[in-house]
Amino acid sequence: MSSYFLKYSRTTARSDVMLVYDKEKKKLHNALKSINRTSFITNIWKSKNQRISYMLVTGHYVDSNWKLQKRVLSFLHLSPPHTATEIVDTFYKSLNEWGLENKVFTLSVDNASNNDRAIKLLKDNFRVRKKLFFGGRIFYIRCCAHILNLMVKDGIKSIDFVVKKIRDTISYLNASEGRLLRFADVVHQLHLSTRKLIMDSPTRWNSTYNMLNVALKLRDEFISYSERDLTYHNYPTEEEWSNIEKVWTYIVVFSLHFKVLYGLCFRLGSA
Repeated sequence: MSSYFLKYSRTTARSDVMLVYDKEKKKLHNALKSINRTSFITNIWKSKNQRISYMLVTGHYVDSNWKLQKRVLSFLHLSPPHTATEIVDTFYKSLNEWGLENKVFTLSVDNASNNDRAIKLLKDNFRVRKKLFFGGRIFYIRCCAHILNLMVKDGIKSIDFVVKKIRDTISYLNASEGRLLRFADVVHQLHLSTRKLIMDSPTRWNSTYNMLNVALKLRDEFISYSERDLTYHNYPTEEEWSNIEKVWTYIVVFSLHFKVLYGLCFRLGSA
């Protein structure tokens, strides 16, 4: 290590980070004072390692220069059980922290039953205080990306058994270096372009799309490999491959629309 390199303790590093955080938070507080209305998006997810649930609150607003801004406002622990009341209370913590309880314009959440009840509680609360535009008719904006996600996942269920075969195949090959080398030999012998096997995340349909996309391109390799490895039993039948192709043609369309929607959201948030 260079003698010119200054070493910092983790305590100093933490202190420096918190100073920057407090400085930026104060700047955002001041900026939000001049904002009339803010649209919010909440996301609830659970940490696999900690097994703790969190709520992420993001605010979208138009600044004094008429530029659309997006800021992560809060990252809060969501106590179990995830009742509508708990969701509302946690969301209010964020509003109160930033002084935005009277500046709510719209709210977008996932299409979960608890969220539906939370929206009703919030709408009733804001309506009594007469803080919503148009009597709250435009308060709740459903998450288009989540709706799209539910539609595609429902379609994938029709070939769930075949998708499991693909997952099991990839797990089987990845479990042994010898199998991967044998599979690579098959690819080389067939003079096919090398493609990395992709394992999907069952909760993310776009990753399942990527997995099936690669699997369809490796169809011939799987056939040849099954002839060389007698312990491999997860190879899809011709009918199952046909079903994958049919569903995949629809998923392609959804994937294109998802990219457009995601790109639009990204541009709006980064404007």
